[in-house]
Amino acid sequence: MLKVKTPIKILSVIPGTKYLGVAQFYGASLRDWRIKCLNAEGNENKIKKGKEIILDYIEKYSPQVLAIKKLDRKRSSKNLNSLARRIKEFAKRKGLTLYQLKLSEIKKPFALGQRINKKNLAELVTSQYPELLFDFEKEKRNKNVYYERMFEAVALGLACFYKIDGNLSLSKAYGKK
Repeated sequence: MLKVKTPIKILSVIPGTKYLGVAQFYGASLRDWRIKCLNAEGNENKIKKGKEIILDYIEKYSPQVLAIKKLDRKRSSKNLNSLARRIKEFAKRKGLTLYQLKLSEIKKPFALGQRINKKNLAELVTSQYPELLFDFEKEKRNKNVYYERMFEAVALGLACFYKIDGNLSLSKAYGKK
């Protein structure tokens, strides 16, 4: 487990075949959050585009940790697995500490013992970070999900922070009962 005295910089990534959800943290403070489009033809070009996006974030924020969602083998494709594997390899070559969390681990700090879905997660993430409200309201109006990966990336980054910091939940971290 990575232990640091100064706030740790975390880059969290939710891979997808069309979009990447990306969030950047300084400690538990959310500094950047986006949906990045992998607008390229073919798997190799999408992987190249994904690496470029991550490199831009690494150069801009100098994170120590890359958190990536651990893909469910039943719900992912060969191309998505390839993209995730290459992102992890790239992060290791850049010297980043790598954390992989399953969706259940991402939800855990927010769920507080309850079962939640991705819409609930987005709402809980927004309640923690009010700066996401504009995107949350837009997502509620969308017929097709667009920002879902971004909200997951924010949840992933915070879950990773709590895993590193030793806190298990938002309620424990903020002294709530």
